Amino acid sequence: SAPAIVSLPFRPSLALRTAAVHPRSHQPALECPSAIQLRSSQYRRNTTCSVAAVGNEAGGGAEVPTTATRRPFSVSMAVRDYELDQYGVVNNAVYANFLQHARHEFLEACGISADGIARAGEALALSELTMRFRAPLRSCDKFTVDVRVGAATAARLVLEQQIIRLAPDHPPQVVLDATAVVVVLDDRYRPKRISADLVKRLKGPAYSST
Repeated sequence: SAPAIVSLPFRPSLALRTAAVHPRSHQPALECPSAIQLRSSQYRRNTTCSVAAVGNEAGGGAEVPTTATRRPFSVSMAVRDYELDQYGVVNNAVYANFLQHARHEFLEACGISADGIARAGEALALSELTMRFRAPLRSCDKFTVDVRVGAATAARLVLEQQIIRLAPDHPPQVVLDATAVVVVLDDRYRPKRISADLVKRLKGPAYSST
């Protein structure tokens, strides 16, 4: 059976809401990696991807912090020392890189190439990112970044994400909840309809809660 996931709130609780904007066009920043963004390839050597089943109930009254009934897409990662801040924990800005890497791996698992979309003159763009921090990650912590489709329409894609810390002597612990809203832009950075084929791929049975 799947391990229980225990949510231990981190105080003070901090909710971070950001809207990424392209510096020239004032449109949402490209979801495709740029020169200043952490490229997914930097993590490929030390990450693995899998579909992690999450139980609907946890023994001993523990909370399972998810409302979706389908299993998420999961990427396994580990903290590197240069990702820490002066307090010895992962800097809050780094979590956005973890989430972005998992989204790109998720798209590839669904048969969607962000680079291919870019070559076609379009772009997947992150229009909104909401993160709620629950507990810190520290040096050498191992964790997974889970991705699940919350909604996929012709207008936008909503991805629900969680970062879950893993330890051999402790139950899995949710350290961050996030929601990412992704749209498609044309070659002039104007929003356009998401193709029916792309929506169909994203609503595959393995990773969708819709």
